[in-house]
Formats: sequence, structure tokens, C-alpha cells
Amino acid sequence: MKNLLPLIVGCLVISSCSSTRWMSLSVQEPAPVTLSPHVKNIAVINRSIPDQKAKPLDIIDKVITLEGANLDKAGSEATSESLVNELEASRRFAEVKLLKFDGKGTNNPGGYPTPLDW
Repeated sequence: MKNLLPLIVGCLVISSCSSTRWMSLSVQEPAPVTLSPHVKNIAVINRSIPDQKAKPLDIIDKVITLEGANLDKAGSEATSESLVNELEASRRFAEVKLLKFDGKGTNNPGGYPTPLDW
């Protein structure tokens, strides 16, 4: 029995190491954005919340990807808040605001909203 225990432990250690596999992850980097030095005030708007027209597509997307009920919304809000925090920490801007946006969001879940016509 004493000789069998080290053999079992050795087999477990060797077999546990053989199940590792390589995993790769591709990450997109955002394009660099430059602002003129005379810009001192900036606002961040979260337009990634789905538009009401895209609600059925958003529901299907949530079912297919098995995500939580408000995972997209919480993630986009956290991203917007983090961007505001980083812009404030840079001390380049006199005022940084996170604005609520009640206009059109994106009609394409996972895509970009149409540009605003200023």
C-alpha cells in the first residue's frame, strides 16, 4: 500500500499536466484620437445602449450568447465612467462630464450607432 500511494500521486501529477492547451486572444486597439490644445471642456456620451427598434435583436443576442440581463448596459456604463475618470486624472481638461443620452442608441447590437448630425 505504501508503494502504491506515490505511484497514484505521480500518475495524477503527470496526467494533470497533459490537459493544458494553448489559448489565443485577439484584442482590437482603438484608433488614436487627437484633440486641439484649445479644447478644455469635454463630455462623454454612452450611445451603445440599444435603440427601442433593436430591442428584439438585443433579446435574441442575449439568449444566444447566454449573457446576463443587463450585462451589456453595465459594461458600457462602466466603460464610460472609466473613460471619464481617466480624462479627469490626466488634468488636461478643465471640465469632464458624463452626460445622459436619451436619443438614438445603436440599431445593431454589437455594432456602432449611426453618427450624430450636429
